Amino acid sequence: IKKALLLIPGISKNFKNLLLEIPICQNGMYSLILMQVGRLFFTCSLKKKNPPLTQWETWRLQALDSGSKRDFSEMALIYEKMFALDSTDQISNFMAGRAFVISNHPKKAIQIMESFDYRYHSREYWQSDGREAWRSEAYFSAGEYSKVCRIAEEYSFPETPFVLSAVHIRSLIRLDSISQIDSYLEYYEKQDYKDINPTWLWWNVCIELNRKGKIELLKKYATQFIAKAEKYKEMGHLNNFFMGCAYYYLEDYPKALSYLQEPDLSHHRELSIAGVCHAAMQDSTRAQEMMDHLKLFDDPYDFGLKYYYQAHIEAALGHKDKAVDLLKEAVREGTAFRFWRFKEDLLLISLFGYPPFEELVKPKG
Repeated sequence: IKKALLLIPGISKNFKNLLLEIPICQNGMYSLILMQVGRLFFTCSLKKKNPPLTQWETWRLQALDSGSKRDFSEMALIYEKMFALDSTDQISNFMAGRAFVISNHPKKAIQIMESFDYRYHSREYWQSDGREAWRSEAYFSAGEYSKVCRIAEEYSFPETPFVLSAVHIRSLIRLDSISQIDSYLEYYEKQDYKDINPTWLWWNVCIELNRKGKIELLKKYATQFIAKAEKYKEMGHLNNFFMGCAYYYLEDYPKALSYLQEPDLSHHRELSIAGVCHAAMQDSTRAQEMMDHLKLFDDPYDFGLKYYYQAHIEAALGHKDKAVDLLKEAVREGTAFRFWRFKEDLLLISLFGYPPFEELVKPKG
């Protein structure tokens, strides 16, 4: 990748510096780095192409450009046109569905992904099993939880995508099928999720039980959550975040903060949960300190998340207008709509039902 960097003209200084730091990047950055390098190679090769570009290649360049600008709605529409040009093109279908999901158009995502002819569905490309994860997320965002469960139960590939397992667990709870949780947690924990911490499954369980007000069950699974966080603590900084969340759900804010006494100033999540805990303890000064740290966060690939996590703290402090303004800025900067953000994020619970917030998060199609 570093050698390739020297061959690509016009690469930004920030991106070049990021690539030179690959050995110390957190695991989650690798996919972004590889995607960006692939995008640059594809763009450069097509710009030099002779004879002129085909219609498909022109649209592909436009879609890549929209994606790099985090204009997911435009990206979705371009991939939709590409799929209309070739209905056997599973990659265009997948990318259109994915872009519709993260731009908050779950029904459009469902419509295009369900229009794909499964005779052309192959595991030859990595999207083959990933598309089922995005289908499930689209149905979850649209409130069709039974459809999510059906996708999970009928899933035919050996390894379940992590997103599919998480939205399946959450859907079971929303359908009051809580008796099935333990067996699926056991099954999904055994999956190989590479660099993803399996503790995240218990995080999703606690969020849903908290939402439903099932306090005794929440205590049970929060206790399991803590045990799993200890088990997988070698998986990095997320462990402190998970421990903080678990004790936050149990309303043991001092214990939560004991894992966040010196939150990693390079990670949004820890600063966010620490600020929310301070706010819950009526310590607005310390909450503001966490927010000030977030304001200083400088990452060209942040895509608005520093604003999103500041909104957590503003919401916890009761500053609803400020929180919504920050969320709007996050969206403008490219924060994607995912099944754990915005209307699904319990750290924004004080905004639920607040008209400006509801207008912001309302599905667009």
